[in-house]
Amino acid sequence: METIKAFQTGIVGVIGFAGVIITLVVNAWLTRSERRAVVEDRLRALKLALTEELKVIKTAYVAGATQLRSVPANKFCAIPTARLNGLFDSHQRELGLLPPKALEKVLGAYLSHDQVATNLLILATPDSQVRNGKLLTIPAEHCDIAAKIYEGMVAPIDEAIRELETV
Repeated sequence: METIKAFQTGIVGVIGFAGVIITLVVNAWLTRSERRAVVEDRLRALKLALTEELKVIKTAYVAGATQLRSVPANKFCAIPTARLNGLFDSHQRELGLLPPKALEKVLGAYLSHDQVATNLLILATPDSQVRNGKLLTIPAEHCDIAAKIYEGMVAPIDEAIRELETV
Protein backbone atom coordinates (compact mmCIF):
# COMPACT_ATOMS: atom_id res chain seq x y z
CA MET A 1 0.00 0.00 0.00
CA GLU A 2 2.85 2.29 0.87
CA THR A 3 4.38 1.66 -2.58
CA ILE A 4 1.13 2.67 -4.31
CA LYS A 5 1.01 5.91 -2.31
CA ALA A 6 4.60 6.66 -3.24
CA PHE A 7 3.95 6.23 -6.95
CA GLN A 8 0.34 7.44 -6.97
CA THR A 9 1.06 10.50 -9.10
CA GLY A 10 3.05 8.49 -11.62
CA ILE A 11 0.39 5.77 -11.81
CA VAL A 12 -2.36 8.33 -12.38
CA GLY A 13 -0.20 10.02 -15.04
CA VAL A 14 0.38 6.72 -16.88
CA ILE A 15 -3.33 5.83 -16.71
CA GLY A 16 -4.28 9.32 -17.94
CA PHE A 17 -1.72 9.16 -20.74
CA ALA A 18 -2.97 5.69 -21.76
CA GLY A 19 -6.51 7.10 -21.81
CA VAL A 20 -5.42 9.91 -24.16
CA ILE A 21 -3.65 7.44 -26.46
CA ILE A 22 -6.70 5.13 -26.53
CA THR A 23 -8.96 8.11 -27.28
CA LEU A 24 -6.71 9.20 -30.15
CA VAL A 25 -6.64 5.68 -31.61
CA VAL A 26 -10.42 5.28 -31.35
CA ASN A 27 -11.01 8.74 -32.86
CA ALA A 28 -8.66 7.95 -35.76
CA TRP A 29 -10.43 4.64 -36.37
CA LEU A 30 -13.85 6.35 -36.30
CA THR A 31 -12.65 9.06 -38.69
CA ARG A 32 -11.27 6.46 -41.11
CA SER A 33 -14.53 4.50 -40.91
CA GLU A 34 -16.58 7.62 -41.61
CA ARG A 35 -14.30 8.58 -44.52
CA ARG A 36 -14.53 5.08 -45.94
CA ALA A 37 -18.34 5.20 -45.71
CA VAL A 38 -18.44 8.60 -47.45
CA VAL A 39 -16.18 7.33 -50.26
CA GLU A 40 -18.31 4.19 -50.64
CA ASP A 41 -21.47 6.33 -50.84
CA ARG A 42 -19.89 8.61 -53.45
CA LEU A 43 -18.71 5.60 -55.46
CA ARG A 44 -22.16 4.01 -55.29
CA ALA A 45 -23.79 7.27 -56.47
CA LEU A 46 -21.21 7.68 -59.26
CA LYS A 47 -21.70 4.11 -60.47
CA LEU A 48 -25.47 4.52 -60.49
CA ALA A 49 -25.35 7.87 -62.30
CA LEU A 50 -22.93 6.69 -64.97
CA THR A 51 -24.71 3.38 -65.46
CA GLU A 52 -28.09 5.05 -65.96
CA GLU A 53 -26.66 7.69 -68.27
CA LEU A 54 -24.90 5.04 -70.36
CA LYS A 55 -28.16 3.09 -70.60
CA VAL A 56 -29.94 6.21 -71.91
CA ILE A 57 -27.14 6.83 -74.42
CA LYS A 58 -27.25 3.19 -75.55
CA THR A 59 -31.02 3.34 -75.99
CA ALA A 60 -30.62 6.49 -78.09
CA TYR A 61 -28.01 4.78 -80.30
CA VAL A 62 -30.12 1.65 -80.80
CA ALA A 63 -33.26 3.65 -81.62
CA GLY A 64 -31.27 6.05 -83.80
CA ALA A 65 -29.70 3.22 -85.81
CA THR A 66 -33.16 1.78 -86.49
CA GLN A 67 -34.46 5.15 -87.63
CA LEU A 68 -31.40 5.82 -89.78
CA ARG A 69 -31.90 2.57 -91.66
CA SER A 70 -35.42 3.60 -92.67
CA VAL A 71 -34.59 6.96 -94.32
CA PRO A 72 -36.05 7.02 -97.87
CA ALA A 73 -33.75 7.75 -100.81
CA ASN A 74 -33.41 11.41 -101.82
CA LYS A 75 -34.13 12.49 -98.24
CA PHE A 76 -31.99 13.53 -95.32
CA CYS A 77 -31.61 12.09 -91.87
CA ALA A 78 -31.55 14.52 -89.01
CA ILE A 79 -29.03 13.62 -86.33
CA PRO A 80 -29.22 15.27 -82.90
CA THR A 81 -25.98 17.00 -81.93
CA ALA A 82 -26.64 16.85 -78.17
CA ARG A 83 -24.05 14.66 -76.43
CA LEU A 84 -26.26 13.31 -73.61
CA ASN A 85 -23.41 13.08 -71.13
CA GLY A 86 -24.18 15.76 -68.56
CA LEU A 87 -23.76 13.38 -65.61
CA PHE A 88 -20.35 12.26 -66.83
CA ASP A 89 -19.26 15.88 -67.25
CA SER A 90 -20.49 16.86 -63.80
CA HIS A 91 -18.83 13.88 -62.08
CA GLN A 92 -15.40 13.99 -63.74
CA ARG A 93 -13.68 14.91 -60.48
CA GLU A 94 -14.97 11.70 -58.91
CA LEU A 95 -13.89 9.32 -61.67
CA GLY A 96 -10.79 8.46 -59.65
CA LEU A 97 -13.04 6.59 -57.22
CA LEU A 98 -13.58 3.91 -59.87
CA PRO A 99 -11.25 0.91 -60.00
CA PRO A 100 -8.78 1.06 -62.94
CA LYS A 101 -10.59 -1.48 -65.15
CA ALA A 102 -13.98 0.21 -64.67
CA LEU A 103 -12.40 3.61 -65.30
CA GLU A 104 -10.84 2.31 -68.52
CA LYS A 105 -14.18 0.99 -69.80
CA VAL A 106 -16.12 4.12 -68.79
CA LEU A 107 -13.59 6.46 -70.37
CA GLY A 108 -13.50 4.29 -73.50
CA ALA A 109 -17.28 4.45 -73.84
CA TYR A 110 -17.52 8.20 -73.26
CA LEU A 111 -14.53 9.08 -75.45
CA SER A 112 -15.98 6.95 -78.24
CA HIS A 113 -19.31 8.67 -77.68
CA ASP A 114 -17.61 12.05 -78.08
CA GLN A 115 -16.01 10.90 -81.33
CA VAL A 116 -19.36 10.02 -82.90
CA ALA A 117 -20.23 13.67 -83.55
CA THR A 118 -16.97 14.15 -85.47
CA ASN A 119 -17.58 11.00 -87.52
CA LEU A 120 -21.10 12.13 -88.38
CA LEU A 121 -19.87 15.58 -89.33
CA ILE A 122 -17.54 13.95 -91.85
CA LEU A 123 -20.57 12.21 -93.41
CA ALA A 124 -22.40 15.49 -93.84
CA THR A 125 -22.06 17.08 -97.26
CA PRO A 126 -21.05 20.72 -97.70
CA ASP A 127 -24.66 21.72 -98.21
CA SER A 128 -25.60 19.91 -95.02
CA GLN A 129 -26.38 22.15 -92.11
CA VAL A 130 -26.85 22.17 -88.40
CA ARG A 131 -30.47 23.16 -87.86
CA ASN A 132 -31.01 25.44 -84.90
CA GLY A 133 -27.70 24.20 -83.52
CA LYS A 134 -29.39 20.92 -82.56
CA LEU A 135 -29.68 18.71 -85.66
CA LEU A 136 -27.12 17.74 -88.28
CA THR A 137 -28.58 16.77 -91.64
CA ILE A 138 -26.95 13.92 -93.54
CA PRO A 139 -27.94 12.75 -97.04
CA ALA A 140 -29.83 9.44 -97.23
CA GLU A 141 -26.93 7.68 -98.97
CA HIS A 142 -24.82 8.21 -95.83
CA CYS A 143 -27.51 7.29 -93.30
CA ASP A 144 -26.60 3.59 -93.44
CA ILE A 145 -23.01 4.46 -92.49
CA ALA A 146 -24.33 6.64 -89.67
CA ALA A 147 -26.43 3.70 -88.48
CA LYS A 148 -23.31 1.50 -88.43
CA ILE A 149 -21.50 4.14 -86.39
CA TYR A 150 -24.40 4.14 -83.93
CA GLU A 151 -24.43 0.33 -83.77
CA GLY A 152 -20.68 0.34 -83.16
CA MET A 153 -21.26 2.32 -79.98
CA VAL A 154 -23.34 -0.38 -78.31
CA ALA A 155 -20.43 -2.73 -77.49
CA PRO A 156 -18.22 -0.21 -75.63
CA ILE A 157 -21.23 1.09 -73.73
CA ASP A 158 -22.29 -2.45 -72.78
CA GLU A 159 -18.74 -3.20 -71.58
CA ALA A 160 -18.72 -0.07 -69.42
CA ILE A 161 -22.15 -0.87 -67.96
CA ARG A 162 -21.10 -4.45 -67.20
CA GLU A 163 -17.93 -3.26 -65.51
CA LEU A 164 -19.77 -0.63 -63.46
CA GLU A 165 -22.28 -3.24 -62.28
CA THR A 166 -19.47 -5.49 -61.02
CA VAL A 167 -17.71 -2.77 -59.00
